[in-house]
Formats: sequence, C-alpha cells, structure tokens
Amino acid sequence: MKKPVNFKRGLFQGDRLSPLLFALSSAPLSEMLSARGGVNSAFQRCPVSHLLFMDDLKFYELTWDELGATMREVEEVAGAVGMALGIRKCAVAHMRGGAVKRHVGEIRVAGGEVQEVEDGDPYRYLGVHQVMRVHAKVTKMRIRTEYLRRVRLVWNSALNAGEKVRAHNVWAVAVLRYYFAVTEWHPSDLLELDRATRRTLTQSQAHSLGAAPERLYLPRAKGGRGIKGVALTFEMETVNAALYLSTADDVQVRGAVRCMEWVVEEHLLPTTMSKGRDILEHYNISACVLDPGYQDPEGRHSGRIQKAVKAELVRAQQGELLTQVKAKIHHGTYPRQLAGDGIDRAASVKWLVDGKVPARVEAM
Repeated sequence: MKKPVNFKRGLFQGDRLSPLLFALSSAPLSEMLSARGGVNSAFQRCPVSHLLFMDDLKFYELTWDELGATMREVEEVAGAVGMALGIRKCAVAHMRGGAVKRHVGEIRVAGGEVQEVEDGDPYRYLGVHQVMRVHAKVTKMRIRTEYLRRVRLVWNSALNAGEKVRAHNVWAVAVLRYYFAVTEWHPSDLLELDRATRRTLTQSQAHSLGAAPERLYLPRAKGGRGIKGVALTFEMETVNAALYLSTADDVQVRGAVRCMEWVVEEHLLPTTMSKGRDILEHYNISACVLDPGYQDPEGRHSGRIQKAVKAELVRAQQGELLTQVKAKIHHGTYPRQLAGDGIDRAASVKWLVDGKVPARVEAM
C-alpha cells in the first residue's frame, strides 16, 4: 500500500481481506504483551504471556497490580488501532496456591470496572469452560447435547437419504471436530457418542437395530452409508493436528511442540503428538513424519506430506471397516458379492451414491 486506507465502517465479516486486516491491526497488541515476558506454565519450561485468537484475548501477570496496568495498556493499544474492550465480556481471575481467590480491590479501565471470576465459576475461552484448568466434563456435556440435537433434527427431517448424510457430516459432526483438539477424550466417550448416534438413527427408521454398524461408516461408493463416525473423525482430527504441529514452520508453533515434548518426558502425559503417533501406529502407518527434525526423502513440502498421510489414514480406516463387515456371516454377504468377479460395482452402488431414496429404504 502506498498510502493509508481509512476504514469508516469497520471490517466487513464476509470480505476476504477482513481476517488479514484484523490480524495486522492486532499484531501491535500481541507484540506489546509478548515483550512483558509472561509467566511460567505449570511445567516451568514454557513462559506464557497471552493467548490471542482474532478478538478473543487472555493474558497473564504475576501480580494484581501488574494485571491492572496491563489491562489499561491493552485498552490503550486497542484504541489506537480502532478496537475497544467489550467490558461486559471481560473478567479477571486471581489465582493463588492452585485455587481461585477473591482479591480485595478492583481493576478499572475507561470502560468501567472489570468483573472478577468467582471460585468454582468457570469462564469460556474459545468455547471451552475453564478456570485453573479446562473443565472437560462440562464442555463435553454441552457439545454432546448440541451434537445430538443436530443429529435428531437432521434424521427426523424430510430430506432424502443422501441429503441427510451430507447434512449430518457437515452440520452435526462439525460441532465435535473443533473440540477434539482442545479437550481430553477417552475412547469410551467416543464409542458412547457413536452408540447414541445409532440410537437416534434407529428411532428415525434410518438404521435397523440388528444391522452392521460398520457399514454406516463406509463410503457409499463401497456399499456403505457414508456417515462420519465420531471415533473415526476423532482419529482424523488428532492426526491432522499432530501433522500440523510437526511440520509447521512458525516459531511459536515450534515452541509449543517443544513444550509438548517436555511434558511427555517429565510428566508422562499424553499430548496431541503422542496421540497422533499412537493412531498411526495402530493402522501400521509410519509415524516418522511426527519425529522432531523430520526430513522428507522426496523433498515434499509440509502441505503435501499432510495430504499424503491423511489419505493413507482414510484408506486404512476404510480397509479395517470393510474387513470387519466382510467377516460377518449375514451382513458381510453384500460387500463380499460386490468384490466378486464379473460384478459391475459402479452400477451396483449407484442407488447409494445418488442417495435419492428415503433413509428408511436404505436401512432395509
């Protein structure tokens, strides 16, 4: 740009330049907070000054006075770039001895007094309930309820089978995908959600009670129903996050990866990287791409590496499902016949690929 651009009506949300312009505007704020040094994390190896995602900001200070001073600096810098604090959404927490303590005093900025977080009263940052730690149970219960609400709306609608599957995969499963990377999930949680999904499909006559559940998650082109399973989606999202972290060139992301390595070494806690490695090894896929300092022998850039590994994971997941279905005496008849000689597979599954029949017909 050769001359300043004056924005008089803010940044439009649908404009492609808006996210970039917003990030450029918030960069001075992030630089100011980083220069303050931050505080040590629970593992004493990773000092953290702030977390910033678009207009959601969380920052840390060692003392109450420093917190108030930083709050006022944030307000000043934000005002200089045309932003303002949403004081009604702001809150402060005084943490001492591993618990939230009520502090005598207040923090005031130009917009008014900042409310204080009470002990046992979690706040939400990027949709996740937390105070001293992430409240995984509360967060998972909330998104479980929303996910199953969407599943019921989709499968009780008047859409045909193909449209219901697309709506399920795009609208309902999307609720879970973000939270898979930021909250702790046990395999039993994922299997229970898959069972709850199948119960809803059964109640809406879209799935027979005694049908093979594996067939639900196979692609329609392979004789399945094409629904994204919760457990399978969790595996894909975890590997996707691990691949991003391991191949990212960003300095801050690299720092986060080093912190994860220290966590594993010193505290033996599972991380995104270790979970991704376990998933790949389960499917006999080489996990060397997640190793620190990995150099691709073919010289591929990070995007191509990620795409190749994810494609291999999809093939492995589908192969395992198909093997399980074929092993069933009755339910495996159809997939075994599809794989037979002289069978026009494309014509045999065209009715499934088109998805124009009612869901209850597909369930028969």
